[in-house]
Formats: sequence, structure tokens, C-alpha cells
Amino acid sequence: GSQFRSLEATFGGPLNLVPNTDFIIGMQDAEYVYENTYDKQAEIGNVGGSSGNSDGTSRSYTAYFYESKTGVLDGKGEIDVAVRYDDYSDFGTNTSYTVKGLYEVMDGLTLRFSTGTGFRAPGLGDLVANTSFSAAYHNDYVKCNAQGISRADCPEEQVNTDVSANPKLGPEESESTNFGVVWTNDNHSVAVDWFNTEIDGVITTITVQDIIDASILGASYSAQLTSQGAYCERLSGQADANLQQCYVNPVNGNQTTVSGIDAKYSGLFETGVGDFDMNVNMVLMDESESEAFFNGPVVNFVGLQSIPEMRYTVDVGHTLQAVPNLYMSLQYEFIDEVADTTDANYNATSMVDSWDQVNLRAVYTIPGMENLSVSLAVRNLTKEDPPLTQSGEYNRFLHPNLGMQTFVGFTLEL
Repeated sequence: GSQFRSLEATFGGPLNLVPNTDFIIGMQDAEYVYENTYDKQAEIGNVGGSSGNSDGTSRSYTAYFYESKTGVLDGKGEIDVAVRYDDYSDFGTNTSYTVKGLYEVMDGLTLRFSTGTGFRAPGLGDLVANTSFSAAYHNDYVKCNAQGISRADCPEEQVNTDVSANPKLGPEESESTNFGVVWTNDNHSVAVDWFNTEIDGVITTITVQDIIDASILGASYSAQLTSQGAYCERLSGQADANLQQCYVNPVNGNQTTVSGIDAKYSGLFETGVGDFDMNVNMVLMDESESEAFFNGPVVNFVGLQSIPEMRYTVDVGHTLQAVPNLYMSLQYEFIDEVADTTDANYNATSMVDSWDQVNLRAVYTIPGMENLSVSLAVRNLTKEDPPLTQSGEYNRFLHPNLGMQTFVGFTLEL
């Protein structure tokens, strides 16, 4: 369980020192109390199978913040500024800021830009959690190499693993930049934004697979993990033997860079059989670069197991002229193909197929009762299955495996 107490005070209004400017200034004082109580019998080993332990701590912080909005260029432009100072009881202080600007080049065409910094405090569990037991899945490529088994045929196994906290964790700190163009007319609008975010000190738990992959790449990589308290024990001198015990924990890694393009379109098409509205949302990933493990090689994970290069949704809605109280919309979702397997250098060696599905939604307003409507939604209208890996599994973080789902509801506005 946890408790959170907060007190906040703000003051704002026109800033007479700067023309066309409104501002707000304030402070916040807060305290977290965190307690994780685990089953006592499992905790002392009387019950087999445990992936947690009891722990608890508290954290307090004080923050001061300022925000302002200034109109410039005879109302065609705007500049927003925000600054925040945080003082945490467990890891120190941090100052972050954001600057945003927009400019209307001509009627219907606007440029926008933003840049800023941010931070994320480490979770209290990562700082103070007692050591817990797990049985981590992994592919032991070290043993498979020693036994002459190919990487593609190396089976998945489990090993007893102790998961510890790291009281020395610091915050994640980020810098972000965004540049966009927005075009609108009476019935259509398009927005295209390029984004780039760099995060330093990314908090991540070193995994058993990281330890194995480091061993494959060389002793220097293994030594980096061992220095952080992450290592595995194997029968001495026997590379072809099973792992006996592993130890992992969270660490502050180095830099992660994410960049890409976010594109949106919305429009209305007027036809002889009624109006059609359309919305398109698309994300094109360019980079998602980070270390494969702590101080390991830097890898662009776009197109690999968890980050598709492209994903988008298209929604088309229509009100039938013959049934004006019925609104229907059809949605198409698409996720690009991703890697299934990779080689030791994190290059894709096989792929998982792209995924798509169609969703239907209908809303019928009861005639004479405009405040009452009945809705029907069907997800995965064509009963598509998720694409499978070579091992016959699916990626539950990307692809749903729920089959066709039907929802019926009503809305009453009073």
C-alpha cells in the first residue's frame, strides 16, 4: 500500500512587466509513504515459489514552478515558458524547463516548436525493495555454443535468480525537441511533427539474458555487469553446464535516443449519399537507440522485437441519409512487421508478420429521445489471429489475442 499527501498553492494573472503576458507561479509540498507487505510464509521459504518480498520507505519533496504565455508578432505568434525546481529528500534536486512557440505563417498554416528538459525519479521499490526470488527465462547461448547447438535451436530455459534493489539509483534526465507544421482549411487538417528525445541514466533491470549476451560478446562486457552486481554462477570451468544461480538488479544506464515522425489527418468529405469523416494517425519511428545492456553495444531497436517501424490507424465515419439517427464508423489498425530472432550483433535474422484488424462501431440515437443512444462496438471484426513467432508464441505487448469482441451499451444524458 501507499499514501500520498500534497499541499499546493498557486498565484497568477497578467504580468505587467511583459506586454501580452499571463503567468502563474506556485509551490507544492508532498510526501509519499510506500509499504509492500508480502505473504510471510512465502517470504521465509515455507511456501515454494516467490517473486517478491516485503519492503517500505518514504519520500518527500518540495517543488517551485513558473509558467507564462506571451503573445507576439501582432497576435500571429505565441511563446510559452515553464520552469520547475524539485528538491527530493532521497536523491537531491533537479531543475527542468520547457519552451514552446508557434507562428501562423498565413491563414491555415502554422509552425510550432518546443524544446525542454525533464526528469523521472527512481521508483521507491527499485531503491529499497528486499531481495526477491525469481526463475528467469533465458536462452543460454554460452552452453549451446559449447555443446555445438546453433543459436536458432538453442532452447529457452529457467534459472534461479535473486532480484535486488539498488539504493544508489539516480533519476532519469531527458532533453526533447519537437518541430511541427499544421495545415487546416474548412474541411481538412494535417499535422506533421518531428520529435527527438534523449534520456540519460535510463533505469533498467539487468536481465539474465543480458548477462549471457555479454558473455558472448567478451569478458570486458561481462566485467561491466559484474561491477554492478549482476552475474551468473556456472560450474567452474564447464561452459557446457547449466547455470546454477543468477543475481540481477536495476541500474542507471547511459543514453537512449528516440526520434521519428508523428502525422495526423482529419477531414470531412461531403457526398451525395451523406458526409464521411476520416481520421488518420500514423507514427514512423526512425531511431530508438540504447545500449543492449549496461555499457553494452548501442543498438537501434526500431524493427526489432518490440518497436515496429510504422503503425497507424484509419477511422472512417458515416451517417446514413436513410437512417439519420444512425452513425457508423469503421477503423483499420496496422502494425508493421518486427524481428523474431536476431544474431549476436542484434541484426534481425527472421521476422514476425505485420498485424492488422478491423473494428466497427455504431451509435443509434433513439427518435424523440435525443438524450438516449444505444451503441454497438465490435473489435477484430474479421477474427484475425496475432502473428506468431517461430516458436509458436505471440508478442502480447504488441498484438492482442482476444479474438472478436462485442460490446453493447447505452448513454443517457440528463
